[in-house]
Amino acid sequence: MHLKRIIVALVAIPLIYLYITELPQIFFLFFLAVVSALAQYEFYAMYKTSKTMTFLGIACGTALICASYFLPASGPENIRSLLFICIFLVIS
Repeated sequence: MHLKRIIVALVAIPLIYLYITELPQIFFLFFLAVVSALAQYEFYAMYKTSKTMTFLGIACGTALICASYFLPASGPENIRSLLFICIFLVIS
């Protein structure tokens, strides 16, 4: 059982390292969004929330990650507005 984990780690860690360091930044953004969405899904599954709440939470989290990449750094009010909208959607 431990041998399988070691083999997967020996293969996966160098591949992830090369994926992050050698490909353009947009690929890292995609990787970050996918890992974040999976983590959020696990979080919502742990607390057994509704499907609607799970979808809204994952969509808002992904939107915030993408907005922080695509919106210019000189316009933080756009990210604040998006953050407010996401918080409002998740709370309501």
